Amino acid sequence: MPIGIFASAIFLSAFLLFWVQPLFSKMVLPLLGGSPSVWNTAMMFFQVMLLAGYGYAHLLTSRVARLRSQLLIHGAVVGGGLMFLPFAVSHGLLPPAGVFSGTLACLASGGFGGLALFCPVGVRAAVADLVRAE
Repeated sequence: MPIGIFASAIFLSAFLLFWVQPLFSKMVLPLLGGSPSVWNTAMMFFQVMLLAGYGYAHLLTSRVARLRSQLLIHGAVVGGGLMFLPFAVSHGLLPPAGVFSGTLACLASGGFGGLALFCPVGVRAAVADLVRAE
């Protein structure tokens, strides 16, 4: 396979991953009070999802031997992830105003991120490793 296809797949995956990170954080930050601790927790969440994506890529390449099976599994996970990608934060998930402060706001921002972005972000993080593994 030509190197241009590999390079474009890795670049597109990285672009999407690091585009969604501030986009989602900017959606959630005003709803949770906008404190620096909420922003730091959101950034930590994305780093954990990056690590989870690397773990997913490792498990997929080490446990599934056939390339066709890997493509089918990864395609199903990508499709499932697209179904959970948020376009807006549901206000039904938000607690009443004034409830968040300090640590509680940090946990809530991680909860919103985990609820909405676990599959899309983790899968995007795995693409570069999956491309390089073949």
